[in-house]
Amino acid sequence: FAIFLAARRKQANKERKVIGELLASLHQQAPTPPEIKRPFSYNKVNVNLNNVMYINKHVNSLQFHEFSDGVCETLECIGTIKELVLQLKEYPQLVQTHQTFVVNTAWVKDRTGNSNSMEITLKNCPDKVPVSRNFVEQIKKALQPE
Repeated sequence: FAIFLAARRKQANKERKVIGELLASLHQQAPTPPEIKRPFSYNKVNVNLNNVMYINKHVNSLQFHEFSDGVCETLECIGTIKELVLQLKEYPQLVQTHQTFVVNTAWVKDRTGNSNSMEITLKNCPDKVPVSRNFVEQIKKALQPE
């Protein structure tokens, strides 16, 4: 009986190891994009895009949500997401997720949902960023580990 228990324990340890490896591969996040060296300016607002977690449209303005020195800050300026996305073309880590949202993939902690309804959770931020159906495939591609 003791031999049976020892063999079963060994098998269980192997199974735990395989399950752990599978879970680790499922929770792998996209690699951190290279740091953006030059400052970015949009309608007289200067932001460090490395610190920008996400950008959203609010009424007639854009809000840049930054995390810097352990504090979340919001910078606001007049503008549209459409104009902003055109200026952000050369920054692949900034991806539009919704008609009114752009997210920095370097700050993505997790994504939940499916192709009909998805939501992004960010590091160091309680806010959740919605992903509309039109942008699901683009987000999956941007968050895919290389």
